[in-house]
Amino acid sequence: PEMTEMSIDEILNGIPGSDYQGLIALVRDYLRGQDDVEADTMCTLSNYWQLLSQRASGKLKTNARWIRDFVTSHSSYKHDSVVSEEAVYDLLVAIDQIQKGVRKDPSLFVKAEK
Repeated sequence: PEMTEMSIDEILNGIPGSDYQGLIALVRDYLRGQDDVEADTMCTLSNYWQLLSQRASGKLKTNARWIRDFVTSHSSYKHDSVVSEEAVYDLLVAIDQIQKGVRKDPSLFVKAEK
């Protein structure tokens, strides 16, 4: 069997101009062919697939990328690989606010389809 090195984007979203459609499309097409998958379930899954697809392609930030960007852009960070208590505190506050819906960051989430 032939093996090809692929990025996570190519694995999940496929390779343009090739026969490989990507894992997300493969699973989506399989589930569409099943009689016992409800429309609500497919809608929910579609939102997750869109999130995975956009994070894999770099259109949305992963949690790790968002945290790195937050720390490196913090006013107390001196680009010496030392994360101050102030930066850690502000990071935890920001994460808590995002989790509670108080802080919106469009670089992390896809707008859910209704």
